[in-house]
Amino acid sequence: MLADPVILYFPDGSTREICGRSDFLLTLLVDGCRASLRPGQAETLKLIRESMSAQEPGGGHLTELLRQCPNGPEEPDQYTQSE
Repeated sequence: MLADPVILYFPDGSTREICGRSDFLLTLLVDGCRASLRPGQAETLKLIRESMSAQEPGGGHLTELLRQCPNGPEEPDQYTQSE
């Protein structure tokens, strides 16, 4: 089932709609944290990160989380290194 579109708002005043299955933002968050994004997901994540705000169906806030989450670890930190 397709979800209602998410409207992204950009600093230049433009907007863009993104949509997918009903859980596409949650899937994007999980895959982004695992650093296992497919090319289409990476493009969607890039758009979300470039936006300054969004209107999600039902008043959700997953786009805010996606703007803050790194696209997987760039280098191991003290919590992920094995001893």
